[in-house]
Amino acid sequence: MSSITKNEIQYIRSLQERKVREEQNCFVVEGIKMVNELIDRHSEWIERIYCTEPSELSKSQIAVQQISSANLSRISSLRNPNKALAIVRRPIVQSKENNSLVLVLDGIQDPGNMGTILRTADWFGVDQLICSLETVDCFNPKVVQSSMGSLFRVNVTYTALLPVLQQTPRKVYATTLSEQENHFFSMQSPAMIIIGNEGNGISNELLKQATGMVTIPRIGQAESLNAGVATGIVLAEFMRKSIIKN
Repeated sequence: MSSITKNEIQYIRSLQERKVREEQNCFVVEGIKMVNELIDRHSEWIERIYCTEPSELSKSQIAVQQISSANLSRISSLRNPNKALAIVRRPIVQSKENNSLVLVLDGIQDPGNMGTILRTADWFGVDQLICSLETVDCFNPKVVQSSMGSLFRVNVTYTALLPVLQQTPRKVYATTLSEQENHFFSMQSPAMIIIGNEGNGISNELLKQATGMVTIPRIGQAESLNAGVATGIVLAEFMRKSIIKN
C-alpha cells in the first residue's frame, strides 16, 4: 500500500471545480461499480486509479495505486467513499446518426436532476443532449454519481441554444406547466424536446422557436414536477407514440 502526496490530494480535490475540469480536460469517477464499467468499456479514458481493494477491480493493464481508506476519504467528494476513485479524461461520446429525438436542457441547475435526466435519456435510447451554457456541468461529481454510468453513453454538448433551435429542421417541442396545452398525441419525429430550468422554466426566446407545447396532465394538487421526473414522463410518452406509429 502506497501513500498519496499532498500535490495529488490538491489536484484531485481541485477537479471538483468546473473551471479546473475544463482546464485539465479531466474529471473524477468514484465507486467500484462505475470504475469497473470504465475499465471494461472505456479503459482508454482512464488516467489513474486509486483503490483500497484492488482485487475487486476488473483486470486491466491500467496501473492501480492502492491506498488506505483514510486517504481515499481525503480525495473523495463522497460522504461514504466506495473503495475506488479514477481520474478520467473527458470523453467524446458519438451519438447515432439520424436519431429520432434530441433532448435540449435550458438552465438545469440541480446536479441530481441532471444525473436523473442522463439516466432517463440513456434508458430510452436518447443519446444526444444539447445544454445551455447555464446548465450544470455534466462532469460535476454529483452529476457523475447520480448518472450511474449513463454519462459514458450519452453525448452532451454545451452551447447557445437559440441558434441551434433556429437552424434545426426538427420539430421543436417545449415542455410547459400551462394546462391549456397537451400535444402528446401530435408529437412527431425527428424532434427536439426542451426541458426548462427548475424554477423559471424555458426562456421566452426559446419558447418562440417551439413547434408545439407539451404539458403533463395534472390530476392532483401539486404545483409542479421535478425536472427529472417530468423528463421521464415526456420521453416515455414520446417513445410509446413512436413505437405505436412504427
